[in-house]
Amino acid sequence: MEKLNRPALTTQTSGIISRMPKVLVANRGEIAIRILRSARELGWDTVAVYSEDDASHAGFADEAVKLNSVSDFMNVESIVNAAIQTQSTHLHPGYGFLSENPALPIALSQATNGRPLSLGLTAIFVSPRIESYARFNGGLFILDLNKAPWGCGTWPAFWTVGNDWPWNGEIDVIEGVHDNQHNQVAWHTAPGCQLDPSANFTGNIADGGGYQHRDCNSFINHNAGCGATEWSRASYGLLFDEQGGGVFVMKWDENSIAVWSFFRAAVPKDIGEGTPNPSEWGLPSAVLSSSMCDIPRFFKNHAIIFGV
Repeated sequence: MEKLNRPALTTQTSGIISRMPKVLVANRGEIAIRILRSARELGWDTVAVYSEDDASHAGFADEAVKLNSVSDFMNVESIVNAAIQTQSTHLHPGYGFLSENPALPIALSQATNGRPLSLGLTAIFVSPRIESYARFNGGLFILDLNKAPWGCGTWPAFWTVGNDWPWNGEIDVIEGVHDNQHNQVAWHTAPGCQLDPSANFTGNIADGGGYQHRDCNSFINHNAGCGATEWSRASYGLLFDEQGGGVFVMKWDENSIAVWSFFRAAVPKDIGEGTPNPSEWGLPSAVLSSSMCDIPRFFKNHAIIFGV
């Protein structure tokens, strides 16, 4: 294995020195990038594993370990050794065969043998995700929720994505992490698509690091993408649940991808009657218009995905 390395960070409290959390993400592609992005929001150090043929996600991590081959992504010994080599405190197996392999927790429990306890590994397992078999290139998508997960350790999401990420795009209709109080709508694409700030929508363009997230290019700004944060606190979290949930709508055509959200008492009557008419709903919470993004070019053949 080859490793790109940097010194581990430490914190000191009341004379006790402890290492900052560092998570090794044992996945690849868009899933790995989403996990790395979430860890970054927590302030954790991140480690990616990659192979010569599958390395697009490695640049989004603080460190990266090169595996001998693609098959090593499913090799428990190779992954655990990479975590030990980088002195990771946590290992995230992502989705798929590795997370379902009963040898993984056994290997993790043995990882401290003959080593300082500071090298002990904690696994972070994820809940299953639901993915549609059907693929879409547009439409009106309506989701009615009575409640949604929120709080520390949760990462609920309703999103769509095409194969060969990010070349066929990703649309995040609902996304929040931990104790966020507002839903964030986002788009992630190949280079060449931007959010038009002059478009009419009610949300605030997402920002971070001193700049607005207008460029949807997934290869820059740590895959922040482009998007808008909804103004209503009833769009996510405790208040959303206390209001009895609500309805999220995505309207996707060649002209734009627009998202609305309505808390329970504000759901338009035409939605309840089964005759939705977006022209009667007012401005969307967020919109990606064709003025600065070729919608049919950047968004193709999407599956619908729910993460809980």
